[in-house]
Amino acid sequence: MVTCPKVIIIGVDGGCWDYINPLLQSGQLPNLQQLVDNGLRGVLKSALPPITPAAWSSFITGKNPGKHGLFDLLVRVGENLVPFNSMHRCGTPFWKHLNNSGLRVGIMSIPVTYPPEEVDGFMIAGFGAPENSRNITYPPTLLESIEKKYGEYKVVISHQVAAEEGLDPYLAATLENEARQTRIALDMAEEYQLDLLAINFQSADHFNHYSGDYAYIEEALIGIDQNVGRIIEKFPDVDFVVLSDHGSRRLKGVFLLRNWMVDQGLVRYLPREINSLTVAEVNHVLARMLQDHLGWNGIGEKVLRRLVGGLFSGLPAWGKRCYLNTLLKITPYTFFHYQYADQIDWKRTLCYELSGYGGFYVNSDCAAPDGREYEALRDKLIKLLSSIQDPITGKPLAQHIYKKEELYSGPFVDLAPDLITDFGQSTYAFEAGGFRDIAKGSALLVEPVNYYGAHISDGMFILCGRHFEGSAGWVGPASIVDIPATVLHLFGVPIPEDYDGRVLLEHISQQFMATTPIRFQKGDGELTRSTEDPFSREETESLKERLRGLGYIG
Repeated sequence: MVTCPKVIIIGVDGGCWDYINPLLQSGQLPNLQQLVDNGLRGVLKSALPPITPAAWSSFITGKNPGKHGLFDLLVRVGENLVPFNSMHRCGTPFWKHLNNSGLRVGIMSIPVTYPPEEVDGFMIAGFGAPENSRNITYPPTLLESIEKKYGEYKVVISHQVAAEEGLDPYLAATLENEARQTRIALDMAEEYQLDLLAINFQSADHFNHYSGDYAYIEEALIGIDQNVGRIIEKFPDVDFVVLSDHGSRRLKGVFLLRNWMVDQGLVRYLPREINSLTVAEVNHVLARMLQDHLGWNGIGEKVLRRLVGGLFSGLPAWGKRCYLNTLLKITPYTFFHYQYADQIDWKRTLCYELSGYGGFYVNSDCAAPDGREYEALRDKLIKLLSSIQDPITGKPLAQHIYKKEELYSGPFVDLAPDLITDFGQSTYAFEAGGFRDIAKGSALLVEPVNYYGAHISDGMFILCGRHFEGSAGWVGPASIVDIPATVLHLFGVPIPEDYDGRVLLEHISQQFMATTPIRFQKGDGELTRSTEDPFSREETESLKERLRGLGYIG
């Protein structure tokens, strides 16, 4: 007899109804259609900014970023900027509350779960784990047993496959990897006798960023639907919670934010000795020159880059200077693109940003947060940002600009960006990369290069199963922080008092609500945030390259 989980959570990363509805109407997503027909669906509001660490941490903890402490893709630890990880996420994960009530969980491919933590059940880390790390599972021995049975395990397929071989091989490898992850999850749900299984599929979000051809996103969603079908076939009688961490939009252009910030005198840079550049930086500049400026990709580009780049380390000092001066004439800004934050002159920089998702940080060396200069600078920046227009609508590109205290509450508000922009549905976005080579006085709104889609706040959710209202159709919007509270209640587990989300009781069957009243438990209380960095230097650079490849950071 197959032991079924009671609840299965399926993440469709970056999923939104604008992308999904046409495929439902054409009959290409039959399994999601089955859940829609027998359940209810609506818009799921993400965290702001709607990016991976903020949104998934809100899902995990039931709290706004001011309480869990993750706002951006990079985290400042002393003078260093490191990629997000679970050690910087505060608040008890909802699955720990399930464990404390004697329930077993399987957590697979959910972002912000590296390093993995001890659970009653199993955990396999998701996006944010270093590419070649062996420390991605709990129990620690689980990875070895998985690979003995299923072959080499990949958290995600490296974007280098797309860069070197093209999008077709990258799509095929990604779909095969997610299908394998689904088989592993289903087998282990039975082996571990789980009460809850949570699995996330990343492919649609990644192709939204990588691909200028929308057809690849559709193929990714069709592949995800096939995996949903495998899950339904194995466990047809469970409560299904399908959700996305944020929605998606296609881009017609990008605004060169960092060029603009320098033009406005907001950011200043230290002088850079050209001979201090590393081989890795030279390789990056060559990649930008060959791929972005000349349009070369694939194996040939990689071989040429290695040959030309290999010359650098063998040259004498005068030769390196001539070599690099030649590159700078072709791509003068690309060295800034590679190590943006490391070159900031903090004594003369007023504010900075870490990603293209509109989080601006006031430099406390220039304006103390409790002083009049701070408020004056925020007001100045709001005015400047509001002057940037969407060329299609003529309205401000940033449709809303919030001060952090308007969005967040909790012990970590001081770590938040001082201003947060919301682009709404605009087809233009801030470019997260560094400087773009443009002629002086040229327009700052340009066509996207290797970055074709961005996030929006409006995601999606589907609720289907015997404990939900059946065939209810479209319902009103919910928030991502409502999901963990609702899941806890489905198990009769008390809701922590410090949750920002609520139980979506209007979507739960009256019969269940009559026998299972909502109960509450004490929240986390005093929280401290870890300042440890779990990554080696090589892992940090590898993760930053992955985030650059997705257009998330410069």
